[in-house]
Amino acid sequence: RLDDAAVAALVASPVVDHVRCLDLSATRVSDAGARAIAGSSRLGALRCLRLADSGVSPAGVRALRASPGLSGLLDVQLTRE
Repeated sequence: RLDDAAVAALVASPVVDHVRCLDLSATRVSDAGARAIAGSSRLGALRCLRLADSGVSPAGVRALRASPGLSGLLDVQLTRE
């Protein structure tokens, strides 16, 4: 399962430059991973982010919401529907 360090490495990689949907549900991603996502300059194409059943708290969600690099997000899932 992915953890914060793996997510930080992933979102720093050019492999995510054109990713439109990133599903990190049921991972060990916490607020540190959310901050890495929020701080990434490579996620400009991202439209969908799924973090259901992860360890992201309201503080991590605030970091994601405040990120100018994620302004194109249209679909954010934090809980299972």
